[in-house]
Amino acid sequence: MKNKELLKCDIIHLSAGNPIEFRRAIKKREMEEALRTYFNQGGIIAGVSGGAVQLGKSAKLFQMFIGNSDENGLVFASLQSLE
Repeated sequence: MKNKELLKCDIIHLSAGNPIEFRRAIKKREMEEALRTYFNQGGIIAGVSGGAVQLGKSAKLFQMFIGNSDENGLVFASLQSLE
């Protein structure tokens, strides 16, 4: 599916997995802007586990278990109480 086609979906589901690798895949496929546009136009994005981490500000909580990473989230949700 091409990034512009995402805007036509009823809902986008971000599945589970390693959140750091997931973030790198989003960047590599240049999906950040399409996901932001979709969300800002009222689209529904659901995430589970590693997919849910993408919706926050960063992957800091996950970094506790794997070490440091410079990967930031898409900042769709504020999880400040976890920082």
